[in-house]
Amino acid sequence: MTSYRLPQGGRINRAAPLTFTFDGKSYQGFEGDTLASALLANGVQLFGRSFKYHRPRGLVGAGSEEPNALISVTRGPGRFTPNLRATSIEAYHGLKATSQNRWPSLRFDFGAINDRLGMFFPAGFYNKTFMWPRSFWEKLYEPAIRQMAGLGNPPTEDDPDHYSATYAHCDLLIIGAGPAGIDAALEAAGTKKRVILIDEQPEAGGGALADPCLWAWLERSLQALADAPNVTLLTRTTAFGYFHDNFIGAVERLTDHQSEPGHGPREKLWRIRAGDVILAQGAIERPLVFDGNDTPGVMLASAAKTFAVRYGVAVGQSAAVMTSHDSGWRDAFLLKQSGVGIAAIIDVRSEVARPLHDQAAALGIPVRLGQSVIGVTGRHAVQSIEIAANDGTGRTTLPCDAVLMAGGWTPTVHLWSHSKGSLDWREDIGAFVPARPAEKVRCVGACAGNWDFGSGLTIDALPTPKDPRRIKAFVDFQNDVTAKDIRLAIQEGFRSIEHIKRYTTNGMATDQGKTSNLNGLQIASTALARPVPEIGLTTFRPPYTPQSFGALAGHAKGALFQPTRKTNIDSWAEDNGAVFELVAQWRRARYFPQPGEDMHAAVNRECRAVRQSVGIFDASTLGKIEVVGPDAAEFINRMYTNPWKSLEPGRCRYGLLLKEDGFITDDGVSARLAEDRFHLTTTTGGAARVLNMMEDYLQTEWPDLNVWLTSTTEQYAVIALQGPMARKLLEPLVERIDLSPEAFPHMAVREGV
Repeated sequence: MTSYRLPQGGRINRAAPLTFTFDGKSYQGFEGDTLASALLANGVQLFGRSFKYHRPRGLVGAGSEEPNALISVTRGPGRFTPNLRATSIEAYHGLKATSQNRWPSLRFDFGAINDRLGMFFPAGFYNKTFMWPRSFWEKLYEPAIRQMAGLGNPPTEDDPDHYSATYAHCDLLIIGAGPAGIDAALEAAGTKKRVILIDEQPEAGGGALADPCLWAWLERSLQALADAPNVTLLTRTTAFGYFHDNFIGAVERLTDHQSEPGHGPREKLWRIRAGDVILAQGAIERPLVFDGNDTPGVMLASAAKTFAVRYGVAVGQSAAVMTSHDSGWRDAFLLKQSGVGIAAIIDVRSEVARPLHDQAAALGIPVRLGQSVIGVTGRHAVQSIEIAANDGTGRTTLPCDAVLMAGGWTPTVHLWSHSKGSLDWREDIGAFVPARPAEKVRCVGACAGNWDFGSGLTIDALPTPKDPRRIKAFVDFQNDVTAKDIRLAIQEGFRSIEHIKRYTTNGMATDQGKTSNLNGLQIASTALARPVPEIGLTTFRPPYTPQSFGALAGHAKGALFQPTRKTNIDSWAEDNGAVFELVAQWRRARYFPQPGEDMHAAVNRECRAVRQSVGIFDASTLGKIEVVGPDAAEFINRMYTNPWKSLEPGRCRYGLLLKEDGFITDDGVSARLAEDRFHLTTTTGGAARVLNMMEDYLQTEWPDLNVWLTSTTEQYAVIALQGPMARKLLEPLVERIDLSPEAFPHMAVREGV
């Protein structure tokens, strides 16, 4: 195996080696590695398979923008987590990781047959194919789709970890601890404001971590923040949602980077209420769209720089840089200086700044202007690329083992969009930038479109002389959406980007379109011959990145999942050996087995007892509502389908309650205790629903009715007596009630002691 670990450099701790496994094979890494960087250092380029075509996939990014490398991690019994990004998994000694969405192995995946049959699976094919014959759906289509769907396998055991949650309040919340976020925190550190600075990475610094020139500044700045008593820095903390009134949800990962899970919580949910918010989430580099751009070894130039500078890993021995932006040149220079071989810089532009030319010549890097990559040779790894001029002529082949894409930059506006802030299109950078806020929030740095990455050209797709029917140029890597799919959606009549998104599933993968949305938008703009702002931008929704159910549930698991409501005689039932069942939130006795009885024998015995003599049932869980007032009968008459005005005091009636759509929502036997007082009963699970429905009508539709509603579910214990001996059993226990059939007939109600 060839090692791609650079002999020096990086922020990893080379004095602390570690061992981990991927798909059962053992590898070596260092403290400070991610799973992605450690595998790359060991020459691994194949990380997963795509969702639809099961094409081999490698890394595209180096952070949370990564669409391909989704991994499952096992940390002991019950601790299995699927769909984690290899670029966000911190390597530790004993890590056990497995690839997903493949069978029987990652390198040989039977599902790759879909790639050969790709012509039969264009965008939206499922909306047409699975409609007929209708009888096939239940027995053929649905089982097959469910078998093929998904990426990682769901856990099959109960989660033994526990999770924490907390509330926090601050005057200023800064999301993103890159240079812009750190500068904002340093400025606020000299005030009396309570400041919280959060970042999703294990080490604060953002883009500065991949720039050695900023490391000294970063160390001084972080020390100044640590010394500031009013600043709290949270790393490994992802802000996943921005909600009303500057309420931000964030999840802090506490133990996932440790070899042993430990005894503390695995994750903590932060509910943060901030006076002001600063978004400093930076920008995401855009990939380029060309044939074979999903081949393992084709990745973002900024990601390759991060792996080299931060982790000391070369993504290849001879990398070709395909760019339309100055930043691609700068990354190539830094990679070359770090010891990574650069085969050539290929720029779609015909002219670039003179200093870039001079530096490329000084470093001995070949340059090709006005040309594009039109194809990639290799399936599991890059072997070479095909290059042509922008008019399709002059096709040549260039050997290389990695292709680095630099298609410009997209501000990370996900949380800004969550907050309902508006966006404006900037033609000079080919991206949407934050405009008018809806909350007390502002964006700084690259998140606002303010960067020093240089200039560039925004393009929708690169020219190619190849047969367009045979080209697979991917826009959404995870969902296998190609440029051809976007154009097909437009051909099918879709015009809104939201409709195009849903027809093609572009931007609907777990990465929320971080690397695909803008490219899809540009392709649609060109195909429709309409400016990008007229087509619009798809809506970003929480979460920013996927979060575990455990973090969101917090302590609400097992017995704490929801409160267990108990009746007044619950303890008596427990002392007498009851087997309980959960009904809504109530614990209710289901049956009382005697020694040697199973459920069926116990239920049969109890049924015989009720039919032959008497039985009791704890009905306290039924919902109870008192309706009181001069218009009580009129109100109930309007709510239920049955007539209620004619019901005399002391009598009961079965009531049927419908929703506005005519479907039954609840039922129960209710009693008229007086001219102006009714006692209603509802189903156990429907009590709150019925009361809310009645309150809604009383307050919005019939405010003229003089009626009061009171929930009495917890106020009354109810024991139902059944069987031919029921009256005889009850007689010695009550006063002021004549229990004779004549005085107490069927469907009557009486009050006594």
